[in-house]
Parts: sequence; structure tokens; C-alpha cells
Amino acid sequence: MGMLREPVTVESLEARPAKRFRYRVTGASIVTDWDWRLEAHAGGTRVIHAAAGGVGDRWAGLLAGLAGDPLARAVEAHLRGLKTAAEAASR
Repeated sequence: MGMLREPVTVESLEARPAKRFRYRVTGASIVTDWDWRLEAHAGGTRVIHAAAGGVGDRWAGLLAGLAGDPLARAVEAHLRGLKTAAEAASR
């Protein structure tokens, strides 16, 4: 994340296809939680994606933030990927 590079563990918290996916990424100085909810909406599917994270110390926060807001960029990239996949599946 940003310039912060460290080994992490990825833990699946919930996986209900077509409903909800959650996972947590934990490292020595960073923890992030990711959540996707899929809801039927107006003849399609609404994707609600949330991410929350925190760093353990000032240096980790500085390194993680050097490239801007990495969580916001990751969320946008995930949503673009979901949109592309949904559009391709509907063709």
C-alpha cells in the first residue's frame, strides 16, 4: 500500500455468492477490512463496496499514504472491474 511493503495475512470473513463477500488483510503495522454487498435494484444489481483500514505507527502511515489515498484507489479499481465483468456477462 503506497510505499509500505510488508508481509500480510488475508483472512476470509464471509463468502456468500450473490450476496456478500468480506475479508481482512493484517500485517505487522496495517489492518484493512474489505466488504462487498450485492443487492437487487431496479432490474440490475447494486454493488456496495466499503473498505476501512488503519496503520500501527506514524512511519507506516507515512509510507502507506505517500501515493495518495490507496484505499480509495483500490475501491475504485475493484468497482471498475466489477462493472466491466457485469457488462461483459450481459452481452
